[in-house]
Amino acid sequence: RAQQKQHRNASSSSSSSSSSSSSSSSSSSSSSSFSPSTACPYDRVPGDTSATSTDGENGGAGEDAARPQHNPASSVSSNSSRTATGQQIDVEADDGDVEVEHDGDEEGEAAAAEEAAAAIETRVISNDTFGSVIHHNEVAVLVDGAQTFRTFFYALVHAQHSIAVLGWELSFTFGLVPASHVDARLRPTITPPEHYWISMEDVLLARALAGVRVRIIVWRHSMVNYLNRAMGFLSDLNVKNEIRLFTKRASTLGIVCKVFYTTQKMPGSQSPYAAVDLWEQSSAHIVIVIAGNPNGIISSHHEKLLLVDQECLEHTVAFFGGYDIAQGRYDEAAHKAERELHHDPISSLQDVASALQRTTYPWHDTHMMVKGTAAQHLRFHFAQRWLHSFSQDKTTAKALALVPVLGGPCDRHPTFNIAATLEGTERGAPIFFSGCSLRLIRNWKGHFDMRLFNDVCTLLLSARKFIYIEHQYPFQNGAITYYICEALRRIPQLKVIVVTALKTDLPTGVVGDFFDWSQDHIINHLHLIQSVAPDRVGIYGLVVQNEAQKMRPIYVHSKLIVVDDLFMVSGSSNMDNNSFFYSSEVSAVLYHHELARQTRDRLCREHLGDFYQPAMEQDMDATFAAFKEAADRNLGIIQKGTGFLESRPVHMAPRENYEALMKCVYYPNKLAKMLFKMGINTEDATERLRSMLPSTMPFADAIRARL
Repeated sequence: RAQQKQHRNASSSSSSSSSSSSSSSSSSSSSSSFSPSTACPYDRVPGDTSATSTDGENGGAGEDAARPQHNPASSVSSNSSRTATGQQIDVEADDGDVEVEHDGDEEGEAAAAEEAAAAIETRVISNDTFGSVIHHNEVAVLVDGAQTFRTFFYALVHAQHSIAVLGWELSFTFGLVPASHVDARLRPTITPPEHYWISMEDVLLARALAGVRVRIIVWRHSMVNYLNRAMGFLSDLNVKNEIRLFTKRASTLGIVCKVFYTTQKMPGSQSPYAAVDLWEQSSAHIVIVIAGNPNGIISSHHEKLLLVDQECLEHTVAFFGGYDIAQGRYDEAAHKAERELHHDPISSLQDVASALQRTTYPWHDTHMMVKGTAAQHLRFHFAQRWLHSFSQDKTTAKALALVPVLGGPCDRHPTFNIAATLEGTERGAPIFFSGCSLRLIRNWKGHFDMRLFNDVCTLLLSARKFIYIEHQYPFQNGAITYYICEALRRIPQLKVIVVTALKTDLPTGVVGDFFDWSQDHIINHLHLIQSVAPDRVGIYGLVVQNEAQKMRPIYVHSKLIVVDDLFMVSGSSNMDNNSFFYSSEVSAVLYHHELARQTRDRLCREHLGDFYQPAMEQDMDATFAAFKEAADRNLGIIQKGTGFLESRPVHMAPRENYEALMKCVYYPNKLAKMLFKMGINTEDATERLRSMLPSTMPFADAIRARL
């Protein structure tokens, strides 16, 4: 912290001498470069000399001078706020520099730095201070469902104070972990012994019986609810039906549940259920809020947030990212084409046949786990969402302020440490990085911060050598597509890898154009980006094959960007208009070079298989070349029409490669995915129909192709 402060002081002292040259440089380059804000929040972390470019022939000092600098502790104005208990306070937010007198010796400087850090980290969290950079956090990146949901389980089963869930979708019957994979002492006693999986429902009810308070907000589109009522055979897909069954089971155990709907009359902010820090005063063990659309017909509450023991700083664990606790999300890093029993969580061993009918395509995603002060800021985000659900008043929610929970002894589970616990489990325990600085960014039009679009733009424009992107809806927005194209033109050494889903569930054609939210936009924009620099841009999908050489797509649901192996952004937000401008989202920018590099390397290692080489851990150019080689080899096999693919990456650009690929890959449409959940395997039915068509039938080949 002392080094960062010295760096900022040095930067401010030298800014006046360089202002004239910087202004002339910026004016001459204004026609070819774009800065969406006057202060780039994604520049290299101040004080880190290893992140400073010194390559003169690639732009060097002139390029770095043109890049806006950023103070990690964002400057905010004073604001009068009200705490969760109703106390009026003045939130005085500084710029991160806390002046402390010392006598100049090293011990004095260290003490001053520690005192300054403590003053910043414990300040009141308000709507104004939410977006500041938060230091000294412990962070782990969770990859794929097996690791993510196993980590969820261990955090939940050790909860002693509270559990808070904020989800786009939630399945209470979802299996978090096979019962045989955990210590018998951790298995909830209410889980029937014949059940193969320990479900989310089992864990929540077991912890509620132990006195843990549970609060849940789950989004449900109003139109979906109306359709479910009209079409009775879809009742099993309705979250309301799941909640009805959940509360029925809870009542048999003596657990009090309360359910509220924001589309109906809410009890108001004075209700005991609305209190965000006085949960012990309410009579219900579990309170569930079903939230309607936040901002129009195509909007949603898209956060995927899980908080455990938020009242206890020592044991608070926060999870956020791409994973909902919902059916179809569980998968392992192997992403097998033929899904085995453990790939589709079911309630008992007797349900094997129906489980195999409910299989879907492989699923790849990432999630973040955070301990430290950042978890308290996520607690604040949940508190605002919770308060708004009851008050339906954005002014009340925006005026909320919370004092971070300070560390201290906890007599409920003083010896529990989730990092140490996970290290003792089966292989695949996450790697924890300490000392992480991060900045939370969020979006909810008209309610919370509107920085997501601007921040993603500045993140991409700060790249100098390499961008690695894993996203479900990459570059659906036209403006951000323009910015990356300009960056590729402006920086001749910049290389970009995009890993995405071969096809998404977004609308196409006229419908997609009407809502300005289309699968066609994604494909067209990706092909445009690749055409700007064909030798420096790789657009890839991921596929696997079964023993019959039939290809299935791996559905990439990640929301992750890594820039120059220096920092990364991850969370619930997609790169589309819905996330940027309509829905509620929460993501984070992480300033930790080793975390960014190892995350990128781990993902590339999984996707490339035998094409991965250890040198790629440090060499991003080698990573780019390996993706291209792997996809080229697979393209030759696809064009030949027979043979097994050698790895997962396949070319999605240029257009002719993508169109040829989509003719070879089975991808279920929306109806097929809905029928999967009802136990109907449409792929088998389609294959039978194909085989029934006689070869002599007119247009038989054309019909088979369409099927």
